[in-house]
Amino acid sequence: MSTSVTFDSNVWEIIVDEDKRNSSDPIYTRIYELINNSAIQPYFFEGLATIETIKKKDRKEHYANYKAGFSMSVDGKEVSLHNGSGGPEISEYLNRVVPQALELGFRFTHLPRIGAPKLNIPEKYRAPDEKYSMKERQGRSFECAKYIESLSAGKGKLMNELCASNGGLVQKTKNDNSII
Repeated sequence: MSTSVTFDSNVWEIIVDEDKRNSSDPIYTRIYELINNSAIQPYFFEGLATIETIKKKDRKEHYANYKAGFSMSVDGKEVSLHNGSGGPEISEYLNRVVPQALELGFRFTHLPRIGAPKLNIPEKYRAPDEKYSMKERQGRSFECAKYIESLSAGKGKLMNELCASNGGLVQKTKNDNSII
């Protein structure tokens, strides 16, 4: 029986990228072997190819100008469609290493983010939705977010800081050079 593990970007890249793995702590080689021998079923967040592909120095401008896509239907007939800004371009590095990760057995997990760009990922590369439906996963995600906010962290803390600055998130992002 394998163990399911979702890896952060600063870990999965070292596991998958042979050059990084060989020049890092031997634990990454051991994890690679466990994945290769099916003792670990590896996952990574699809945001690595949407959120994290945008260079940190460019994220403020990207999110300040981002427009979400949407569609509206009435009685099953689409009456309005707006494609929005779409996802960012995948970096050359990710174009090289994501296929290696998929070959190794990594699968994309989807964290529901209302209004965020969604990748067109073939079903065979997606984590199966066997344990939780989308509705339940959204509920669990929001429950987690509420817990983080109850610790005076996360969105609640950010919103308190923004309200104190007499500006909204977009205005603060465009004008405050200290935000990365």
